Parts: sequence; structure tokens; C-alpha cells
Amino acid sequence: MNASNYKHLYKSNRWKTISRNWLRLNPLCVFCGNPASVTDHKIPHKGDEQLFYARGNRQSLCKCCHDSTKKKIENGTPVVINNVSGDDGLPLSDDHPWNK
Repeated sequence: MNASNYKHLYKSNRWKTISRNWLRLNPLCVFCGNPASVTDHKIPHKGDEQLFYARGNRQSLCKCCHDSTKKKIENGTPVVINNVSGDDGLPLSDDHPWNK
């Protein structure tokens, strides 16, 4: 199915509400730990509405990770995700944006 055939799913009030609530409950990017702005589908749904709305198929990403890291993963490019935090909740990786 062509991507333009399921853009209406993203424009639906149902998805907007789901996404807003998801980000409120899961405010940090699962890849880098920065504030998230995208409710991403772990498995590309390709128009499958059941997979599109599946709670277990959601993750929070910042726009940068969504547009770069996630795209690389979907294209089969190896990536290293450094989102390990200490007991205080702060990221440990020197590569994390908060430690630069």
C-alpha cells in the first residue's frame, strides 16, 4: 500500500488523541532520552489499521531520532543506541546530547 493511501490514519482524531496521551505518559525518546515529539510505530504498519493502532507497536521518539536513527534501522543500517542511564536517571553515554 502506498504511504499516501494511509495518511488519513495520522490525521484522524483517534490517532491524535492516542499520540498525545502516549507522549504525555512516555515523554522521553527511547533512543536518546531527549524529550519525545513523535509516537512512532515500532513495526511499520503499511496501512494495516490493527497494527497502526496496536498499543504494543508504539514508542516515543524525538524528531531527530525518528528522522535519522529510525530511518537507518528500517533501511538495515547498523546503529548504536546509547540510552543507558545511572541511578539518578541521567544518561551515562559520552555520546548522549546531554553530556556534550
